[in-house]
Amino acid sequence: MNSRLNTAKDDYDMVKARDVKLDLNEKTVQMHWFDRNPWMSHAINAMFLVIPAGERWVMNSARDLLPTLKDPELVKATKAFIRQEAMHSREHDRINKVLIKYGVPYNEINKSFSKAENLIRKHTSTEFDAACAAAFEHFTAILSEEFLKVPEVMETIDPEVRTLAIWHMIEEIEHKAVSFDIFNAAVQNPVRAYGLRVGGMLASIGILFPLYVFNMLRLLAHDGELTNIRSFLSYINKCYLSPGFIRKIMMAVPPYFKPSFHPWDHDSRDMIAVWQQVYDETGDAGKAADALLEWLKSNHKSNSQAKSYQAEGTLPS
Repeated sequence: MNSRLNTAKDDYDMVKARDVKLDLNEKTVQMHWFDRNPWMSHAINAMFLVIPAGERWVMNSARDLLPTLKDPELVKATKAFIRQEAMHSREHDRINKVLIKYGVPYNEINKSFSKAENLIRKHTSTEFDAACAAAFEHFTAILSEEFLKVPEVMETIDPEVRTLAIWHMIEEIEHKAVSFDIFNAAVQNPVRAYGLRVGGMLASIGILFPLYVFNMLRLLAHDGELTNIRSFLSYINKCYLSPGFIRKIMMAVPPYFKPSFHPWDHDSRDMIAVWQQVYDETGDAGKAADALLEWLKSNHKSNSQAKSYQAEGTLPS
């Protein structure tokens, strides 16, 4: 069973809580903030509306097991992880207040999410709850990485929302192994840990994914955009075809079932280093987001050219 102790790529030191405060209001956040596309906007709004509750869920899961942790590095990273999630929750509460002013059915959506949370947290073990938290964090890290791979899509998002999203994605990648390592530290029997890990992933998919789709459709129906065919086709293209965000998230599930899996098997530190450096220098999440997008576009262009040269069997002069 893989763990922090034999995963050199994992780096707890980069898990840092940053007190990012954003200007999220009706002037900076539109109802259809994602490329003025209702389907894409509500596909993410369905996540945004439950992020504060979801973040508190994984924070509580980490707090439940914090007293049992023996590794001082993991204890330190867990405390920083909790602070990160608290900051995310605070800023998402702010954007959700704007969405509520636009009339989204916030209460209904959160009630349905709370029922799913209570089903797991109140009726299963602390260890199984931790397995679900590890699965959630795997999904958020993969989603973050996949979005950052397409800077041209990220640029279609309203600037202040984009700053929020990129900051959140960076820190999801930074702490992508923490919940997983907390779980493994709590369940030291490798056979039992593997069974719980698989069960946590299956429960997360079976309960939360259908709920997410239902809430997205609920938002679209409430907004009168459910039959917007043009927007729907754009959503299908972006989420399932190219770049295929949801398809790629689902493709990340099978590796999670490998007994030796660890989140840092895939080292994604290079794609967040620019944001980290610029934020450390300026303390400005907006400037860090802009710098990262420019770097990602340049890197994407270089990779595309390299593939073209390789396919043609030529080298640049």
